[in-house]
Amino acid sequence: MEIDRRFDCIYSNKVLQHLSRPALVDSLTRQWHVLNDAGILFHTFWYGKGEEIVEGLRFTYYTEVSFQSALGQGYEIVESGRYAEMEEEDSIYFVVRKMLA
Repeated sequence: MEIDRRFDCIYSNKVLQHLSRPALVDSLTRQWHVLNDAGILFHTFWYGKGEEIVEGLRFTYYTEVSFQSALGQGYEIVESGRYAEMEEEDSIYFVVRKMLA
């Protein structure tokens, strides 16, 4: 999908976790192209390792290390942290800044 707009921030709350790891890498690359310089990403995921399919829906879990790996170059993590949604530290968030090209 072609988008002719640019954004200061892109946000998702446990949506991108339904992508496979390669698809997340592709999504983050596309997000880089539509973010303004120094634009911000704010994404949340379930915390953990691995991937599972529950009732036909994919759940890919992330840690600080696995998300950093998915980001690749072009971004810097400004802040990340774990928090409780249903259980203690079951979720993780990332605030990421686009680095200048």
